[in-house]
This record gives sequence, structure tokens and C-alpha cells, in this order.
Amino acid sequence: MYAYPLPYNNNYFFPLKMSAEIHSMGNSLLSYLEMKINSSINFQKISQIRVFGCFDRSNGISENEKGGKFFNFMRPTVQIIDDKAEIRCFPGIDYIYHYSNIYSTFSSLLKKISIL
Repeated sequence: MYAYPLPYNNNYFFPLKMSAEIHSMGNSLLSYLEMKINSSINFQKISQIRVFGCFDRSNGISENEKGGKFFNFMRPTVQIIDDKAEIRCFPGIDYIYHYSNIYSTFSSLLKKISIL
């Protein structure tokens, strides 16, 4: 799915916006993405989301984290400033691109906000 080098502009990726019609998950896509989205975000009040590779567990921890796992249970945290949300995921180009795609597709399905 990824083409290297990954596309970027001013250090921000151009995330993909998938639809349920063309995605392999079909009608399950929205419910899958809801599990991955940080529960602290109120999409009614957010106008923009940026995804950063910055591991910061000091605040903005999602209620959607899975317990009872040895790895891959921590979801990215969020810092909300005015009407903007900063998603802070594990550093690494693949994590940033993955979560950019998740938030971009989710907001596209909700037809709400822009993801940078």
C-alpha cells in the first residue's frame, strides 16, 4: 500500500482518504477506525488534526486502549489546543503515516475536518 519515498510537504504527509466501498474492510471500516481514534477528541469542536511522531504519555491518553496485551496496546495521545488536535504517536515514518491515514479516513467518513 505504501510507495517509498512517502509523499510529504512541509514535513506533513498527504494522508489517504479511503471509502468503505473500495476498502477491503467494507462496511466494517468505520467501526474499526472508531477503536483506533483517541476518545478525547470531540469531532464537533475540532477543525484540524496534525499527527506527530512524539511519544508523550503525560496527558491525552485514550479510553480505547486495550489492556491485557504485552505489546501494541497504547494508542497515540492527543493534545487539544483551541480547535486543533495534535496526535502524538510513536516516532517513525510508518506510524505517522498509518495514524494520518486512520484519522484522515475517519474524518472523511464523517465528512468533518482536515488532517495535516
